[in-house]
Amino acid sequence: GGDRRASRGEIRKLALYCAHDTQIEEHHVVEIIGDVSETSLDNLIDAVLTGDSHGMITALEALVSAKTAIYQVLNAVLRQFQTLDGLRAEMEQSRQSAAQVVATHGRNIFYKRRNTVTQALNVWTPQKLSREMSRLQTMVLTSQKNPQIAQSVAAQLLLSLTQQSVARR
Repeated sequence: GGDRRASRGEIRKLALYCAHDTQIEEHHVVEIIGDVSETSLDNLIDAVLTGDSHGMITALEALVSAKTAIYQVLNAVLRQFQTLDGLRAEMEQSRQSAAQVVATHGRNIFYKRRNTVTQALNVWTPQKLSREMSRLQTMVLTSQKNPQIAQSVAAQLLLSLTQQSVARR
């Protein structure tokens, strides 16, 4: 119901935006429909997983500017780490490579993010994923209870995760 109506509205908006172009391309979609918070969340998560400190900080600043609650940012990162943990467990159990696991079990991973996820699976061990998921869960609660310090402590944790992604390559 509502999702279809919303999708139709977005398609109409895109058609109007591209009325003078012969073909609709990806950049058109991003320009007109791209949700800043979703795009920035993906950018932040990808930056964390690839060890891109500058990209992580830029994405976090965009999310803060868009008034995205810090606990929502941390929850998104936690969900990604939970996904990695499940995929990593599958790697261990089936003795498959990260690329094989992503190819067979990564249906819900957006195709542009598959290389990032594959790379992260090669970097993060099950033990380290478990430890960092625990830290993320604690920080989600802390950010909800103490919103005045949420941004700074979240930034520290996210920077730590980003640096760990680089340290293990």
